Amino acid sequence: MKTFREMRDQDFGNDYWDEDDLLEEGLMRTGISAGFAAKAKSHGNNAEKFFTSAATQTKTAKNANVDTKLDAALASLALMAQGMIQLRLQAGANTAMIFALATLNARSDEELKKLVKGGNQHGRR
Repeated sequence: MKTFREMRDQDFGNDYWDEDDLLEEGLMRTGISAGFAAKAKSHGNNAEKFFTSAATQTKTAKNANVDTKLDAALASLALMAQGMIQLRLQAGANTAMIFALATLNARSDEELKKLVKGGNQHGRR
């Protein structure tokens, strides 16, 4: 197993990133996570609206006749289905955000290792 000093002194080549590149990488991460998080929140809000509407449908038909109750139950079921679709879209947006950030992180780890060794002296421009 390598010691810290051996890792620190290891030569990673001349393809170092400078601070501007790291700033750009950080902005990309922030933008990606903000975009997918907003999308996930939007889908979550939509799901909540559908579920609330479904609950309202059933409450308003509480003292109605059987036909009205059946119509309200069917409408509630359709609204709950729409809410579940929104939850699935929310999960997809969260998964996309996690995948994108994990992919960027894996790439950045190698570049940060290079910076530890070389500092800013071999920055590419």
